[in-house]
Amino acid sequence: MARVLALILLLFPLAFGRVALPDFAAPEELAPLARALPVALASRLVAAGERVSLLGVVLGPEEAEALLAAGYDEVVLGEVFRLGGALAVTARRYRLEEGAPTLVGTATLTAASPSRLLDEAGRLLAQLYADRPAFTSGALAHLLVVPGHLKLPLGGRRKLLVYALDEEGRELAGVRPVFQVEDPGVARVNERGEVVAVAPGETRVWVQAVGVPGAGRVKAEAQVVVTPPAFGLRLGGVAFGKRPAFPGWIRVGLRLSSSGGAPPAYTGGTDVAEASQNPLDYLAGFFAGIVTGGQLTAALDYELGTSLLFHLEAYQRTLAGYFGAGLGFATPTAPGGLQGVSLRLVLGSYLLGTRYPLEAVGEAVFPTAEGRPPELRLAFAVGLDLYP
Repeated sequence: MARVLALILLLFPLAFGRVALPDFAAPEELAPLARALPVALASRLVAAGERVSLLGVVLGPEEAEALLAAGYDEVVLGEVFRLGGALAVTARRYRLEEGAPTLVGTATLTAASPSRLLDEAGRLLAQLYADRPAFTSGALAHLLVVPGHLKLPLGGRRKLLVYALDEEGRELAGVRPVFQVEDPGVARVNERGEVVAVAPGETRVWVQAVGVPGAGRVKAEAQVVVTPPAFGLRLGGVAFGKRPAFPGWIRVGLRLSSSGGAPPAYTGGTDVAEASQNPLDYLAGFFAGIVTGGQLTAALDYELGTSLLFHLEAYQRTLAGYFGAGLGFATPTAPGGLQGVSLRLVLGSYLLGTRYPLEAVGEAVFPTAEGRPPELRLAFAVGLDLYP
């Protein structure tokens, strides 16, 4: 019956594949292993894009020559035998060249057990196809992520490239990377490895491979830093509350922020009792984290011909928009201008991408002159933000 099956495959090779894989020759006690090895090789060849026929019979060199003459591109023959206390396998790869079968690849492998021998089938295939490393799928040894350090502006995106390598540094075929982000509040990543910056800060993207032996033992990571805008321009005006005559209610502004990543962790401890014992150190560490993390912004606004306002503002930013609060002062540049301590709330969104903000600014100015009530105002502005 097996010879009839082989005859059918001889007559219709193109319907089954380009590489013929008969069972390996072996003693009777090793026959199951001799049938399993071609299956292990075939799975790796199929993952590399080859069409394969598992014949299910043991063939000799003459029958292999007939398969090549019938239209198969390649035939792989092999033997399994005992070598001392171990198992050994040898394989030969034939191709028809200039009308004659030609030996184009050989492989030899030893292992202590049948299961170990099947696990090492990738190495056997790598030897057989040494001239075509793209068709080999050995054990995974390294994952290389490019770039390994990613710096993105808020809203930016970049694709991570992953290379799976064996012990000899050859790229493996049929390997699918799986991505996972450590902090989804800072960045997101999809199944294709595209990273999207969601909020300023730092996180890591973990990468693991599936579909190749050894995948569970190998991991890689990429560092992701999301930066806030470092420089901004604003143009707007006071819409409600006390405002001078035109053009004094028109406002132009400048924004400067630190371009660091996430705030550094405060190492002095966060316990309340410990902080109360050393409050200055605690506050210094807290505000240093805000400044270096790009959360603190210096805002300078000029109301044409009337007042100059300066604020230090702390922001929380996401892709949807941002919210900030600030404390500063106002000084007049002409009689009747603002003078006093100013509290500010800012609510912003984006017109196009994250470079063109649209914001509403609520202010309460407490005059330094005695007897004058606070002045409440609402202003609107559009702007341009530039990222490092």
